[in-house]
Amino acid sequence: MPINEMGVEKSVGSPYCIKDYTAVDPEYGTLSDLRTLVERAHALNMGVILDWVPNHTSWDHAWIREHKDWYTQDEEGNIVAPNEAWTDVADLNFDSAEMQRAMIDAMKYWIYEANIDGFRCDAADKVPASFWREAIGELKHMQQTRTVLMLAEGTSLENLKAGFDMDYAWDYLARIKEVYSGKGAVSSLFVSHQTEYRTVPAGKRKLRFITNHDEAAENSPFFLYGGERGAVSAFVLTTCIGGNPLIYSTQEVGYEGKVSFFQPTAVDWGQKSYLADEYRKIIEVCSEYPAFAQGDIQYFSHTQVAAFYKLYERQEAFVLVNTANSRTQVSIDKNMRTEAWTEVFTQKSEQLDDVIFMEPYEYRIWVRR
Repeated sequence: MPINEMGVEKSVGSPYCIKDYTAVDPEYGTLSDLRTLVERAHALNMGVILDWVPNHTSWDHAWIREHKDWYTQDEEGNIVAPNEAWTDVADLNFDSAEMQRAMIDAMKYWIYEANIDGFRCDAADKVPASFWREAIGELKHMQQTRTVLMLAEGTSLENLKAGFDMDYAWDYLARIKEVYSGKGAVSSLFVSHQTEYRTVPAGKRKLRFITNHDEAAENSPFFLYGGERGAVSAFVLTTCIGGNPLIYSTQEVGYEGKVSFFQPTAVDWGQKSYLADEYRKIIEVCSEYPAFAQGDIQYFSHTQVAAFYKLYERQEAFVLVNTANSRTQVSIDKNMRTEAWTEVFTQKSEQLDDVIFMEPYEYRIWVRR
């Protein structure tokens, strides 16, 4: 969630209601606290990106008093909300070059002052690509040695062309929810994957996820995917099919409740440590083998098992994921049985059988190189 100071006027408690682009909300701490967080993350070889809200501000943002022309207005000169649902915020006017300059300067502030590594840009499709082109160009060239990651919460191809590194795989999310509810064909996942990547510029990625802050506010993965094992299998499938995986906090401890971003949620982070370990192993495997994120894909037809082969340079991977809460069997293509594979979790060499039996929501992953 954004860490900026939240507005009060017309507020509904959403952290996407920004009162000050260059202030930390006291609920989260201070600028010094953020610097400490970033320093410790960097020591662990991790990056920290901030959730940025460029499309609108709170109604008590100083810009409203000082620069009314920086906001969209109706025929009577009244500042308006972006839409009927977002009445707690005021819509920014991107026809204003001065506002754009102030926005870019505010983004630079966090890189200078807190040494952050990039931004997740909220509602990126609502902002002109011309602004993103200028902003990202400046952010990525602030220092020669600095890497700035830019993630667009959107699906417009223009965002990626403007310089974003990643955007959201919304269509894939819709398909996998259908599959695990029994309303969609497993093959639709591969069609979605290939369709989403068909126009993606070289070097750009799709962010793949089974939940996020919007989804978790409605239902936890536990209920969306048929329980704990179903949620894990959906994550494995989503991570291995290609793109960059997202873990939304509470997912890795199997939290069964909803997580509203309008109010705090108490979570016992010590529960289900075995599940967090399993997520960790899955991520380690996919980090070690680039074939999962980047490889060319070939899928094999099955009514409930996602069966697919991936190739990247000389690295191969073969994945089976049962998407249903029932036992089944899979006939293995003869081309997958010509040489032995290494099972990624046990590191044992295996020659695949003609038929493999799969337990409910079971997943199997093999590699060779």
